[in-house]
Amino acid sequence: MNIGTTISFIIAGLILLAILNVNTSLMTDSGTATLDQSAKEQVDAVASVLSNDMRKIGYRVNVSSDTAIVSASQHSITFKSDWNNDGSVDLITWTFDTSKPVTSTDNPNDYELIRTVNGVSTVLNMGVTQFNITLFDNSGDVVASPILAKRIKVSIICETPESYNGHYSPASWQKIFTPVNIN
Repeated sequence: MNIGTTISFIIAGLILLAILNVNTSLMTDSGTATLDQSAKEQVDAVASVLSNDMRKIGYRVNVSSDTAIVSASQHSITFKSDWNNDGSVDLITWTFDTSKPVTSTDNPNDYELIRTVNGVSTVLNMGVTQFNITLFDNSGDVVASPILAKRIKVSIICETPESYNGHYSPASWQKIFTPVNIN
């Protein structure tokens, strides 16, 4: 066989391997980017609803005779607000239930985030793996009592429902709320 033909086949084989390697890398990067975007969209959806509720803490509630924040813990907050602007005070609760894993996804780390308005609950199965509440007073010190709370910090981490190469893509969101109606 001709030496030139043999070298051509070797070079063509190496080029083909390089093209396949680039293709595999592109597919991996594309899959990872898609899952990252999915996690970001999930955390944004939860944050949007939560932000709307948190801004309304104490809205149309007589805070001089009533407590706007009824109770709060690391994974739950209950507060009063005229949420739907109908003139009556509504009771809103956000609870992250770590005893109820979401069974409709492959992710073993996601749990139910439950939003309850006047006793009607909505389960947000958005891949939430962490949901933390921290209360602060006016000087920025952490407080345990909802009566002393003037700021509320909420931290959320969502992960994708399916993994890619054994990895669940996370996205986080955090915000400190200073509701006007309790300050």
